[in-house]
Amino acid sequence: MNGVLHSRLKSVTLDGTRYIGMDRDIGSIEAGKLADLFVIDGNPLEDIRQSENVAWTMISGRLYDAKTMDQVAPSAVKRQPFFWEKEGGDTIHPAAMEYIERLAEKHGWRH
Repeated sequence: MNGVLHSRLKSVTLDGTRYIGMDRDIGSIEAGKLADLFVIDGNPLEDIRQSENVAWTMISGRLYDAKTMDQVAPSAVKRQPFFWEKEGGDTIHPAAMEYIERLAEKHGWRH
């Protein structure tokens, strides 16, 4: 079973980048490659469900705590609230809502 999971993980990382011709730049952790990655608390090769236990995420050289998405390195930066977390926030971004309202007016849509 371990070999099957290893093959599956490889197929969604290195094999996928080979397919699109980007394996020299991404798809595995090697010196000189670009690397956005996540750290899992557990071993997904033993149990694929462990892949849900993301502890850390690295994006463009910045390390984030996956629970809060606060940046922890190279310097500590608290995440700003998302628009829906702010007072009066909504699940639709204001710019998207404006676009939908313009379409509704243009096409005569009514609720």
